[in-house]
Amino acid sequence: MFSEIDIAFRGVYADGDVVIVEERMRATLAGGKPYENDYCFVFTVAGDRIREVREYMDTRNGWQMVFGEEA
Repeated sequence: MFSEIDIAFRGVYADGDVVIVEERMRATLAGGKPYENDYCFVFTVAGDRIREVREYMDTRNGWQMVFGEEA
């Protein structure tokens, strides 16, 4: 679905067993259309392992970039 993926980290924050990562992803969709969206990941760690990951993004923007305004 994506090619030419570029991820720019905008911030990494840690407090105890929680790490938050903000990023912006730019890519090219099938058919050559550009894609750009912001993401936030919340990692919960236990020792040296990731126990849980929650992902947040602008789903409306993502939908519009993939399927267009009319979708």
